[in-house]
Amino acid sequence: MMVLLPINATENSTNETIEETFTIYGNIYTKTGEIANLTSIKVDSMKSSWSNDNVSSPDYGTYTFEGVTAGEHTIRAYFMNDGHTVSYRKILVESDIELDWYVGMNWVTIKLFDENGDPYLQNVNDNCELGDDEDCSKITDSTGVLIENANFWDQGRAEFGVYEIGEYYSLITTFGGNGDSTCNDIHFKMSGDTPNNFEVFKGSQSKYGYVKDPNGAPLPGVSVSNGVENAITNSDGFYLLQNLTVGNTELITYQQNGEEIVEPINEFINECDGWLNVSSTIDINLPGNVTFESSVQTIPIMDGFQIKWNGGQYTDEYELFVDGVSIQKTQSEFYYFWTDKPGTYEFDVIAKNRNGTTSSYQPFILIVIQEQRNEDWWSVGMSWDYHIRHTPEYQHNRTYTAVGSEIIKDSFGMNKECFLLRVSDDSYEDGEKAYRWVDSENLLNIKTYWADAPSSSSYYVEGTMGWDFTNLNGTNADLLTSDSSLNMHFNRTNIIGVPGHPNGYDDTQNIVNIYKNVMIETVAGNFSTTYFQIIDLKDDVISWELWYNETVRNWVKIIDRLPGSHSDSVISELTSYDVPTSPQFITEGGDFSVKDYTLEWGVFPGTEFYQLFENDVLIYEGKDLSFEIRDRNDGEFTYFLMAFRNDNPIRSTSLNVNIGYILPPPSNIKTIPELNEGINLKIFENESIEISWDEIENIKWYSVIVTDYFGDGITTEVYNGTENKITIDKLNVGQNRIQIKAAIENGKVSEYSSSIFVNVEPVVSPPLVENKETPAPINLALSAVVLLSAAIIKRRGFNG
Repeated sequence: MMVLLPINATENSTNETIEETFTIYGNIYTKTGEIANLTSIKVDSMKSSWSNDNVSSPDYGTYTFEGVTAGEHTIRAYFMNDGHTVSYRKILVESDIELDWYVGMNWVTIKLFDENGDPYLQNVNDNCELGDDEDCSKITDSTGVLIENANFWDQGRAEFGVYEIGEYYSLITTFGGNGDSTCNDIHFKMSGDTPNNFEVFKGSQSKYGYVKDPNGAPLPGVSVSNGVENAITNSDGFYLLQNLTVGNTELITYQQNGEEIVEPINEFINECDGWLNVSSTIDINLPGNVTFESSVQTIPIMDGFQIKWNGGQYTDEYELFVDGVSIQKTQSEFYYFWTDKPGTYEFDVIAKNRNGTTSSYQPFILIVIQEQRNEDWWSVGMSWDYHIRHTPEYQHNRTYTAVGSEIIKDSFGMNKECFLLRVSDDSYEDGEKAYRWVDSENLLNIKTYWADAPSSSSYYVEGTMGWDFTNLNGTNADLLTSDSSLNMHFNRTNIIGVPGHPNGYDDTQNIVNIYKNVMIETVAGNFSTTYFQIIDLKDDVISWELWYNETVRNWVKIIDRLPGSHSDSVISELTSYDVPTSPQFITEGGDFSVKDYTLEWGVFPGTEFYQLFENDVLIYEGKDLSFEIRDRNDGEFTYFLMAFRNDNPIRSTSLNVNIGYILPPPSNIKTIPELNEGINLKIFENESIEISWDEIENIKWYSVIVTDYFGDGITTEVYNGTENKITIDKLNVGQNRIQIKAAIENGKVSEYSSSIFVNVEPVVSPPLVENKETPAPINLALSAVVLLSAAIIKRRGFNG
């Protein structure tokens, strides 16, 4: 039986309409009008499009961005090789648009509304004059000189540009209306990392100006508010409070960290009258910048590490955080961290004073390595050298060295056992560091971390990836052991710690083609490999090509066309590799500020036992992979290992350690009465307080000082001795800050401990009652008349 379907029910027919899309295109220029370097253009969250940087191409310096739907969008230009700068702007798309970009320049866009908040849809020509009874907008520079004449309003919108980022301009708008025209002006600083997009309402006016301290210096971070609209002063101390109703009187407040720095101002709002500069009568000094001495460090498990940072002026106290949790409040600029759990720990430090806080821009990463197993595919000390070529053209040489293993989460939230690799590169400066966490099953990166040399910048990049492989039936599969094609879901987030630089995100569905016994020639030799070809299903682009060899135990060549960096593609080719022929230390040498530390080394296959030597003296013999060293004096120490296999000793390279012990301040301070939240307590005048702290070995003396914090500020030593518990019988009324330092027999002296604060309340004695004879009875009626008369006289005196 045959069934005839109506034509509108066939599989290929549809009632759905395809949404029309448009193209944005144009040129990329430097500020002086020359062709700019490679630039990325991005609309909203769509995939970036790159400019043409082929100097021999007729399209050199141009870009095309396709597939943009109608409506309002945010578009961004990232000038990758012109200072890593960006420009963001709003754009209304109704057709194809030609839009040229200039490095260091940006646009102003405005939306106009009437008194009711509805779009102001009047259209005006470009010859209007401010002050006339007509609709008009103009841009002036910071001195009031006209830059751009009235701009055409179209459907309640207008734009001006391009202007230099970082400079100040004024946007002046008049709304016409049969004799009731109104004026609005906005003074602003041209931004690059956010759109300069303003909403202007008829009958409104802005207030703007500079907030300065008593010495005339700008005050950044001040909150300016009328109770509805809020603004924060920028690094110049400038603020812009928008859309205040003309004719109203606004109470404007200026606060920093909740404290008023200027008396609130009652300000009448006039049209086109925006300036309101203020000066604080209070000195506001925030803590200076605080930075860690290093950016990343690896240590063995069960070892400790002294974390150091450098603070600036006006700092009363530091607060140290690990993975977002506060672990220490201290006045010292170091902290000794110890853990028995492997993993990656991220530290941040905040400098504090009464006026506010200053945070470290770059975190400190501490990688605690777990003990390695004999069956691991990679062992400590294995290394691979690659020559790396980028497009656009850039070349360098890089070495990856295995230093341990760790379990971390990938970008899908799955726990992955990873090998940890230390990265060295011939292009790195002194202090520049990088690490890779490589999935132990598929040898693909799960995490990457790079930190610039402290002498250059505090920039860093942290990437997290996920690789989910399934066979064509949807069952989980292993990349390296599969013989047939696979499906692959790839996800990556790159956190780019560069001011103004956008983060990177990728999420793709792919097919993996696998080819066995593919010969490939490299600088390191000719290899028979398994070749993997990973194709993006969205655009059929080959995103990765990888060649794996079992003897090398790694990739001998990788072509990455989705590198998540500034390059279009990156080719890594093996030049040499090394499987260690001697035992390898995991512990890094260098300067140590502790006298107790642990040395750890990796498994050396076939070893029956190890010997550890310190300055040519045997200090350990056994099968363990670590040894704890205690109570070393300052000085230089050289260590090496001997691994014994069948009575055949094999010596490691030397590890050099320089000890410069820093005595930590007394810690774990406790009081009776007990401290509130570990830092303060309240007692009454003449009440005693007992203070104790952890004992320090080989103590020479402890010194306890008290500072009358809100009084005359005098600091007094109230104890000097060898006991770690004292009683203080008398403290001044008010707030007292107590700190403790220590010295040991070898002459080392600590910094002062974290502060504890004791608030002493005065004891108020009850009034004395004199023993007098019983008074005569009081005439209540007469008393009432007298009191009423007194009240009337007093009121008249007040009113008169």
